[in-house]
Amino acid sequence: MGIYPNVVTRKDVDEALRGHNGVERFREALGRMNGYNAVVGLIARFVQFSLPFSAGATLLSTAIAARTDLFRDPEEPHVPLADRSYTVARYVFEALVDDFGDHRELAQGFLAGVCSHFKYTNWMRDAETYINPCTQAAALSIYDGYGCNSDVKEVDLFRALGFHLAAELLGDEEFRALNECLRGRHAKLVEYLSKQVVVIRGETYYAYDWVRVHAIVEADHADAGLEGINAALYYYCGNLEVPFLKNCILSGAKYFATVQKEFMANIL
Repeated sequence: MGIYPNVVTRKDVDEALRGHNGVERFREALGRMNGYNAVVGLIARFVQFSLPFSAGATLLSTAIAARTDLFRDPEEPHVPLADRSYTVARYVFEALVDDFGDHRELAQGFLAGVCSHFKYTNWMRDAETYINPCTQAAALSIYDGYGCNSDVKEVDLFRALGFHLAAELLGDEEFRALNECLRGRHAKLVEYLSKQVVVIRGETYYAYDWVRVHAIVEADHADAGLEGINAALYYYCGNLEVPFLKNCILSGAKYFATVQKEFMANIL
C-alpha cells in the first residue's frame, strides 16, 4: 500500500484491461518467429515501438510539473508551500532516469547484436524496410496517449497518467515474453548477445542487457506509476470530480491496450 489513499487500485486497472490480448498476440508472433529475417524484422519493429515512450513520458512529467495551480497539499494552509506538482511529476519521471541513462543505446546495441549474430550485413541499409506503417501509426498513437498532440487540459493529464501506467504494466509483460522466447527458442542468440560488448560513454554493457534489465525494471516503474496516479488525485485541487478523473485514468489505460493490440497484430 502506498502513502496516498488508494482511489485507483491495481485491481481497478486489471479490470479495465480485462480481455486485452496484446501480449498474447505478441507471444503468438514470437512463436512464429523463424529465420533470421523474421527475427531481425520483429526485433527492429519492437525496438522502434519502444522509442516514443520516453519522449511521451518526458512531456507528461513536464506538463504536470508546470501545473502549480492544479496539485496542492490539502493539509498545507500556506499557498506558497502547498505546491505538489513536482511531487506528482516525479512518479512519471522515475521511469525516465533509466531511459535517459543508457536504455536507448542498449536497445540499439541489442538490435545491432542480433544482426551481427545472423551476419546480416545489410541491416543498416534495409532497416527502414522493417518499420512498417503499423509501427509508424503506433508511434503517433503513443504520442497521442501521452497528450503530446494537443493543448493539454486537466482531463488529458489524468488520461495520460492511465496510459503511462498501462504502458509500464503491459511493457513488463512484453519484455518477459520476449526474454522467455529468446531464451527458450533462440538460446544461441542469447548466448551471443550476452557476450557481445556494448560501450556507452565509456561504460561497458552487453547487447542482451536491454532485454534482461527491462524484464525487471518495468514492474518497478508500474508501481511508481500507480503511486503517482493516487498522488495526483490526492493533491488535485481543480473543479472536476474525483470519480470522473478516475474514469479518465482508466480510459487512458484502455487506450494503451488498444494501441498495443493493434501493433502486436502486425509486428511480424
